[in-house]
Amino acid sequence: EAFSHILMRSGVPAALIYVDPAIDGPDYILPSARRKGQRQFQFGSEETPIAALDSLTSALNCEWGYGVDGRYFVRPQLKWDGVTVDFVLEEQPEDTADFLLSFRAAQSVEEYINVLVAMTDCGSDSMARMLLDAAAWQDPLSEHFIGDDWWHLEIMREKRNLDTVADLLWHQRHRLERMIWFELHGHPELLPDMFVECRIPGCDVPEGTVFRITRDDCRIDGEGELTDSFEAEVVGQIVEGS
Repeated sequence: EAFSHILMRSGVPAALIYVDPAIDGPDYILPSARRKGQRQFQFGSEETPIAALDSLTSALNCEWGYGVDGRYFVRPQLKWDGVTVDFVLEEQPEDTADFLLSFRAAQSVEEYINVLVAMTDCGSDSMARMLLDAAAWQDPLSEHFIGDDWWHLEIMREKRNLDTVADLLWHQRHRLERMIWFELHGHPELLPDMFVECRIPGCDVPEGTVFRITRDDCRIDGEGELTDSFEAEVVGQIVEGS
C-alpha cells in the first residue's frame, strides 16, 4: 500500500503499478521506529519519490523499478539461482550471430565508500549512526581493500528513517563493482535483469563469472540492423559440475 500510495501521489495511475503478491506476507512488514513514539517512514515535502521508494524497499529487502511492460513494480530482490544463465559470452561462439562487437571489463569505484556517518540535524536531540570497514584500508587481503578511508557524511533534517537511510547508503556504496560492457547484433530478447555468463579468456574476468544485465541501449541503423549495448554487474560464479 505504501509503495502504491507514493506513486499515485506522484501522478502514476493505479493501472501502471504492479505489486508482486510474494511481498504481501509476514516476511515483508515495515520495521518499527528506532525510538518509542518516533514515526518511521514519514516522508516530508523535501523528500523525492525516488528517495522514499528506495527507503521503503531497502527496509523490506525488496526492489522496485520500471518494467518493459510500462508499469512500475515492486518485488522480492531478484537473485541468481546459481545455475541458469540466459546467454553465454564467448570469444569464438559457434553461432556467428553471437559474435561480440565489443567487450570491456572494469572494477568501478566511482561512488565507493568505506566509512559512513549518518546523522539528524536536530540540535541536542540529534541522533547519529556510523558504519565503517577498517579492513578496507588496513588489510590488503580484504575484498574491499583500497588502502585509504573514503568517507561520506549524510545529514538529515529530521530524525525519521535514520537506520533505513544509513543501511541503504551502505548497501549501495560499500561495493567494489565488477562491471562489464558489451555489444551484440540482433539480440532483442536480452533485457535488463537477465543473466549472462562470461567465457572470454585473458579479459581479467574468471571464466564462468555470471553477470546481471543492468542496462540495455539499442539502436537501429539505416539498413534496419539492431545493435544492443549492455552493461552488467557481477552476481556469482558457475561452479564446475553444477
